[in-house]
This record gives sequence, structure tokens and C-alpha cells, in this order.
Amino acid sequence: MPSLCLETVTQEQAVARAHNGAMPHFKIDALTDTLCASMMAFALDVVFLYRLLRHPKTRWYARGLLFLPVMYLCSPIQLIPNFIPVLGQMDDVFVIWITKKFVRKLIDQKTWQQCQDMAAVTELPFFRATSKRQATMAN
Repeated sequence: MPSLCLETVTQEQAVARAHNGAMPHFKIDALTDTLCASMMAFALDVVFLYRLLRHPKTRWYARGLLFLPVMYLCSPIQLIPNFIPVLGQMDDVFVIWITKKFVRKLIDQKTWQQCQDMAAVTELPFFRATSKRQATMAN
């Protein structure tokens, strides 16, 4: 009767032979850069929605729609609570994303572009510190 350990070794050998003995190589720097870029885009979306909420040409019903996610995110009662490690934050990201999609249909193009430009020039201090740290690590 063959032991389970021998079967496991032969399966591992078969996998190693199939991949020519090469282990998968992950680029940590590329993953980190992608994650930082995604976080930066999310932060700019939040700033953009705030600028849109404060813009004088934004209609009242669009402001009401923009205020709903603020109430939801600040509320202690949420669909998925924030203390659940990943899912709690993902529903917050979803709320921001869906709000941006709905408000897009209610705002005229000129106001949308003005708020997008104001959000793009906003300096975010926590991302500036991260980019400086990455620049010093690269050198």
C-alpha cells in the first residue's frame, strides 16, 4: 500500500516538471504601484464628489443624491459593517462608485469637467509622502 507522502511527492514532481522547475515569480513592486494608483484614483473620486456637492451650479436633487452616501458612510448601521476586514471597506468603495455613476446622469458636462479639474489639482498630503518614500527607496 503506497503512503500518502509518496503520492504527494510525485504530484509535486509532476507539477515541477510541467513548469520546467520554475517557480512563479511575482513582481511586488508592480503590485504595490497598482495598489497605490488605485487608492489614489479612489481618493480623487471622493474629492471629486465633494467638489461636485459644493459646486454652486449643482442642482438640489443631485446634491441630495450626493449627500446620501455621506450619511451611509458615517452611519454606524451599514449593510456590511466596517469591522469585517475586507468586505466592510469594499461596500464603501461600491457606494462611492455607484454614486458617481448615478450623478453622472444628473450633472451637465461643464460642471462635471470643472469639478474633475479641481479634484485633479488637489494635493493629497498622504499620497505625496508615499511617493517621496517610494522615490527614495528606488534610489
